[in-house]
Amino acid sequence: MKILALGNAVIDVTANIGDDFLETHEIKKGLCYESHISEVPKYLDMLKGLGVNITYTAGGSAANTMVCIAALGGESSFSGFIGNDKDGDFFKDSIALYDVDTRDMIIRNGDETGKIFILVTPDCQRSFMSFHGASATARPEHAHDSMIAANDALYMEGFSLYSPEGYPMYKAAAETAKAQGKLLIFNPCDANVVEEKNDAVMDLLNRTDILIANRLEALAMTKTDNLEAALKALTAMNKKCSVITDSANGAYIIENGEITHCPIEREPAKIINDNGAGDNFAGGFLYGYLQKGLSTQEAARIGHLCAGYILSQTASRPAKKDDLKKLLATL
Repeated sequence: MKILALGNAVIDVTANIGDDFLETHEIKKGLCYESHISEVPKYLDMLKGLGVNITYTAGGSAANTMVCIAALGGESSFSGFIGNDKDGDFFKDSIALYDVDTRDMIIRNGDETGKIFILVTPDCQRSFMSFHGASATARPEHAHDSMIAANDALYMEGFSLYSPEGYPMYKAAAETAKAQGKLLIFNPCDANVVEEKNDAVMDLLNRTDILIANRLEALAMTKTDNLEAALKALTAMNKKCSVITDSANGAYIIENGEITHCPIEREPAKIINDNGAGDNFAGGFLYGYLQKGLSTQEAARIGHLCAGYILSQTASRPAKKDDLKKLLATL
């Protein structure tokens, strides 16, 4: 089962900073904030002024998930918008390296490839500043029939809802996918997305077959501060399955009207930062569940394994192409 993701094609700019930087710039820890691509030089100068190490890697939540699937040996495809620049070339080449199908990537002349600033505090939490650039040029017509027909499932990410036409694009894609009998998968990606784009999030949630979200996102979607109540509310939606991750507490699987807790069996040796952990959990889970035909509980074990690997390194993707395959062999 080949999975297509429509999402943001961005470069991750990662820096380790102190809590005071977040306070000065009124950034709430753990959340994502939007700004215009023209602001990138200003914030880059601020970080350079701190004298901290800054790393540049290809990122994007949905792209990370597709890379994880491909790195495990599965089939995945990614479509997003990049600028006609070095960063765009870097992004496309980086996911192709893992054998992700990139034939539906679109180059936008005159637009700059998007950037995501990932600010990692001493407690290893990350906060985001998003500058979407070319990714913000998504249009409904991009979700054309032939692209969706060439795949078996469609994966949608919440961050793309910040693009002016992101929701119309996803709505069109979802309608096309449903008409073709494809599976729909939705990951809201951030509690801020749920709160700021609630109507769009809830519409996509109602359309989707498989939901993958974390605790905060689940609480926001069900408008409660109690996880048990959130899980019950999601159970009533009768999805094929819903997976709610809860950091070190593992994950909860909702399937056939029942809620099952899936604890983490293998703790990461060391946690460096949590950027990309959720993306790779999603990739591991979808690989196991949809592409290997495993039970949701067995698939969650692979998800935890992939997330734990990412937690122990700085990047949001495997350091080497075969790392996840080797890790999977140890289960």
